[in-house]
Amino acid sequence: MSAPEMSLPDAIIDCSHLGRKTTGIERITEELFSDEALGGCQVVRLKASSIGGMLFQQWFGILYAALKYPKSLIITPGFPPSILATLLLKKRLVPYIHDVFLLTREQELNPRARYYMRPSFGFAVKRLNSFFVNSLKTKQDLQQFCQSDARIIMLRPQVRNVFALPHNSGRYSTVDLSKLKIVMLGTVEPRKNYTAAVAIFNALKQRLGDGIELHIVGRLGWGPDARLLQNTAGVFCRGYLSADEIKTLLDSATFYLSTSHDEGLGLPLLELQYSGIAVVAAKIPVFAEVLGESGLLVDVSDAEQAATQIIDFCSDTAQIQQQSELARQNIQRWNALAAADKQAASVLFRE
Repeated sequence: MSAPEMSLPDAIIDCSHLGRKTTGIERITEELFSDEALGGCQVVRLKASSIGGMLFQQWFGILYAALKYPKSLIITPGFPPSILATLLLKKRLVPYIHDVFLLTREQELNPRARYYMRPSFGFAVKRLNSFFVNSLKTKQDLQQFCQSDARIIMLRPQVRNVFALPHNSGRYSTVDLSKLKIVMLGTVEPRKNYTAAVAIFNALKQRLGDGIELHIVGRLGWGPDARLLQNTAGVFCRGYLSADEIKTLLDSATFYLSTSHDEGLGLPLLELQYSGIAVVAAKIPVFAEVLGESGLLVDVSDAEQAATQIIDFCSDTAQIQQQSELARQNIQRWNALAAADKQAASVLFRE
């Protein structure tokens, strides 16, 4: 419990998903709902040390806390609120919505998401009155499912240098196309569209030779892409890496690549820009929103055309050399938006 025992908290926050592995959802929870981020707000945090404990907190711990503190706001920044919580706590419950893929991309979900998270999420978005969201893209997607008068509050996360990356303003003084080193970050799963990444990589290799490399950082999740990556020459599946290992990998990388079919935000694109690395990403609305004037957007469904654009991008000395500065400016732009969101959203804690 973060608040003193005798004080009445402004909010109850479900943090039961924290403490096992750190992904984008965990980093956003820690960024937006830490004591530092919430300023003077008094909060109670629900925590768990196991999967069973997490499920207990999500179904019963949150109800006990709500009963104990009947005037506190209840925020669920990780897993969707349980059906029971939605039924009993409707007016006080505010989920943080990272994306709506539980409803729109069912065929790509793993069993846990399909059978546990999806029913609770669908039940909540159709009945609750207030939501936090991480991007304009997610807001627009959520509006297709929630009540027409629901309050959707922008709360973009401030992007911090979580990997302690030094900004290398001179990283593109020279670019050797025959030794391109591409980095991708994220769990290997269907929505990340690693199939397109391999197709683009192979198209680049046909033109530039076998000296180029593609490095995948993240666990081999589910779907057929893992086998494809493991069987493609020049692709290195690195698994989980420490912050120091990621920093070392990025120091020698040419650009970061993301070929996702869709994302709610795309946090790694911003986090890795602290290094000054250029970003090449799928031409989808959320990546345009996140990258602003930086990076390169490509149609990942056309591997040959994408390869041509990437070669041209890396060969254009003026364009590639300005990416480091554009990355720095983009982080400043995004964090200014996030600061404004935080100020506007703070009113909700004291209503």
